[in-house]
Amino acid sequence: MLDAAAIEVDDLSQSYPVQQPLFSSFRSAPPATPVRALEHVSLSVRQGEVLGLLGANGAGKTTLINILCTLLTPTSGHARLAGHDVVLQPQAARRQVGLVTSNERSFYWRLTGRQNLRFFADLYHVPSGEADRRIDEFLDALDLSAFADQRFDGFSTGIRQRFACARALLHHPRILFMDEPTKGLDPNASAAMLQLIQQRILKVWQPTIVVTSHNLTDIEKLCDRVAILDRGRILRIGTIGELVRSIRSHEAYAVQATGVDQNTLVGLRALLGADRVRVRDDAAATLELGFGHNDRERCLSRALAYLLERGAVIQRCEPMDVSLEDVFRETVPQRKVA
Repeated sequence: MLDAAAIEVDDLSQSYPVQQPLFSSFRSAPPATPVRALEHVSLSVRQGEVLGLLGANGAGKTTLINILCTLLTPTSGHARLAGHDVVLQPQAARRQVGLVTSNERSFYWRLTGRQNLRFFADLYHVPSGEADRRIDEFLDALDLSAFADQRFDGFSTGIRQRFACARALLHHPRILFMDEPTKGLDPNASAAMLQLIQQRILKVWQPTIVVTSHNLTDIEKLCDRVAILDRGRILRIGTIGELVRSIRSHEAYAVQATGVDQNTLVGLRALLGADRVRVRDDAAATLELGFGHNDRERCLSRALAYLLERGAVIQRCEPMDVSLEDVFRETVPQRKVA
């Protein structure tokens, strides 16, 4: 059921105590304030949806995934996977989950790929006859058959990541968590991993997927919706289109022109509105002009005609697309590096 909620998170918070040096116990200093990794996070993910989690290091992405995978107990709040509470029903919740992490280290490197998958199938309590069938299915579907009987320590990072996907799918989970699945991969291997997720995992097994990545292009290609986290809070969540509209209610054009003096800028701002004309690059003589969605063509024609009348020479005029990177930069405060 596409509309059913696979993941429900309600007012979830997570705090960690601060480790203090031993000598502080001999002083009367007040206890350190706990670190807040998550603060009142709430969200819902539909069955079959792909949700991207974006945020800088320390934003809370991995903490959220670890709680949903029952690897951490939240300080407060509730989370349910396919209706199972991750704290009250951890085993039932865990059966719904497959986890793929970057820099995978839990495989046994002296065993072959097939032997590793058989070992993990036993841990998932998959019957032996069924396990062999599933292993062959995933080896074939993920293009791993040629590597099945080779030692794991000889595999490239990309092949290891494919085996991590196969292992995560062995028990047919309804929900797949992928924490930085393309981290450490070269561009070709990264593109192959995205293709694997889109054309194999999503089309064949149709799981709900929650994916984190610092590669915004990956998130744009994969995700139905995106949540942006900062310091443990969700600042924005929505489709790419919704996020773009949340930071810009107008369409913008980049106009590169010479001969635009200060008086021309004053007149252009009077014509379009002061907030719709911005100098993007003095050196390249580039302006950013904003227009309402309904009057774009009329206002753009008037703006260009005004520039020409004032003696400007227009060299280029092209629409400016808002990228997910623009949304992220607009949403997450820039902080000085200490």
